[in-house]
Amino acid sequence: MRFHQPRLNTYRLLPQGLPLWLFLLLASGCSQPVGTIEGSVTIDGEPAGGMAVTFKSTDDNFEGFGMTDEQGRFRIFRGRGKQDFLPGNYKVAIGVMETEGDSTRRKKIPEEISDINQTTLVKTVQSGLNDISIELNPAKKTP
Repeated sequence: MRFHQPRLNTYRLLPQGLPLWLFLLLASGCSQPVGTIEGSVTIDGEPAGGMAVTFKSTDDNFEGFGMTDEQGRFRIFRGRGKQDFLPGNYKVAIGVMETEGDSTRRKKIPEEISDINQTTLVKTVQSGLNDISIELNPAKKTP
């Protein structure tokens, strides 16, 4: 006596799973390159510590924030500590954190770059590491 074992027709199963496999294959190859943003801020050639640095994409999709250390160095983060930014043009605003005794330094920051919605300072972010230097020369009117 011979038992006949039913065989699965793999060609009938393939079309049902094919859309899922195609989607997974295409989705894995569609990730965009990203960049990280760090750099320095100087005022009249001197490191500018304690400054708030904001980067906002010109299409308003991405915004990040960082603070300068004593050497004027900053690193930009967006929500939950993420550092990845899509390549493109970003508006940059530089401001002073509100503390006593900062009125002299606040006067050195040109108004046209202290508000992210009115800033005239724009920097280009590319994929990979972006080390961006920002030199503020109040007498020369920065950008």
